[in-house]
Amino acid sequence: MLGMGSYSGFLAVKKLSYAPYEYKIMGQWMKDSIDGIEDKVIMSRKGGVPFYAEVRHEPLYYGEYPGLIDYAKSKEVDYLVIDQWIIPKTRPQFAFLLQEDEKHPGLELVHTLRYKDRKIILYKIE
Repeated sequence: MLGMGSYSGFLAVKKLSYAPYEYKIMGQWMKDSIDGIEDKVIMSRKGGVPFYAEVRHEPLYYGEYPGLIDYAKSKEVDYLVIDQWIIPKTRPQFAFLLQEDEKHPGLELVHTLRYKDRKIILYKIE
């Protein structure tokens, strides 16, 4: 019994060590830097950034990029979060949005941050 408890504790600690801390940093940045953030909606693959920003979360669109902006507008989304931790693995069709130096139609770059070797980008839906 003690062995199982120790193993469960190991899994919990191991999982926590891989949590994307950049979600917390970006969410807190949004909360501190964007006026009226409490009334905004964030679209992202995971709910971490919206949680820390204390705003409503809209799950990331499943389709291809041409439909993303229209879908976001139909859901009254204000911001889109694209991160290097999960997007390339789960929504590879949006991985090109990690290139913040390029213009992406329908999106305005708001903020980019890096934590360790990962990047997270905040776009405003135009």
